[in-house]
Amino acid sequence: MRSSRTSRRLNKHEQKCASSDSGWRDFWLKRYTGRGGVLQGGAESEDGMRESKELQEAYELMVKEGYSLVLKKDDDLITGHERGIKMLLMLLQIGNDYSGHVAADKVVGKGAAFLYVLLKIKEIHAGVISEPALAVLKENGIETVYDELVPMIRNRDNTGFCPMEQAVLDETDPQAAFRKLLEKTRSFHN
Repeated sequence: MRSSRTSRRLNKHEQKCASSDSGWRDFWLKRYTGRGGVLQGGAESEDGMRESKELQEAYELMVKEGYSLVLKKDDDLITGHERGIKMLLMLLQIGNDYSGHVAADKVVGKGAAFLYVLLKIKEIHAGVISEPALAVLKENGIETVYDELVPMIRNRDNTGFCPMEQAVLDETDPQAAFRKLLEKTRSFHN
């Protein structure tokens, strides 16, 4: 890893811009345990593609430091502990350019997959990914490596499916999915 790399969280201005609906409810999914840890030498996708060194570094940092999300491109490093899609929604609302970044994420459902498409992420390593999310990423040319593939993401209480994934399950357009996800998060505050 390069020592000149800078790590940053969202600054106060970015947080203010993104928090128009303050107190978004967290929707973290059931924590999956028992994974074998970071794969040495780079993990392989279903297509046999090797993950980049940059993605390996992002994933290793996520696992080592306990982040839920790491975005990385060259010296730009964005980390977060937020649960669910909250941070991805905030990043989209801020409007900065994240094209070409790689992402390491603990759990990727279909909602998060659409948000990664809109962020123009080039490569993702997911700890757990749903089949609908994997399909969205493949359709949009985002290289994807994962540790565990599940039919659907479960909700935090493990009593049903993730409400964010359900909200966009039949959606095919990323912009329409973004609007539905915003509406869904707002509905929890009313």
